[in-house]
Amino acid sequence: MPVSGNNMNKEKKCNVIYKIQCPDCDSLYIGETKRTLGTRLEEHQKTNVEAKTAVGEHLAKYKHKVSLENIDIIEREERVLARKIKEAIYIRNQQPELNRDDGHYLAPIWNNLLSRDHNIKSRDQDA
Repeated sequence: MPVSGNNMNKEKKCNVIYKIQCPDCDSLYIGETKRTLGTRLEEHQKTNVEAKTAVGEHLAKYKHKVSLENIDIIEREERVLARKIKEAIYIRNQQPELNRDDGHYLAPIWNNLLSRDHNIKSRDQDA
């Protein structure tokens, strides 16, 4: 869920976890960047370079387009490791189609805590 207020002048925001929703097919990508979101978007939009981003590959393959309107800032986090861990948690929970990997390694001990079913089972057991 986007954090309210964070999407104003979002191209200038840095140290963010963000999601891109393809407007043409609803495919999802979750990422993080320490640089400005505008700079990162420019990298995603480059479809004529050999080392494309995962989003760039999608755009090139299907001739889709994304812009700032298709990006939401999920969270802002200044600390690098915390930002990478949070990105990995969002990736695990939302399972975006365009991500190439799961982000930062999350130890298996976190699996039960981060599982969607865990919250449902806990509530059911309490009833």
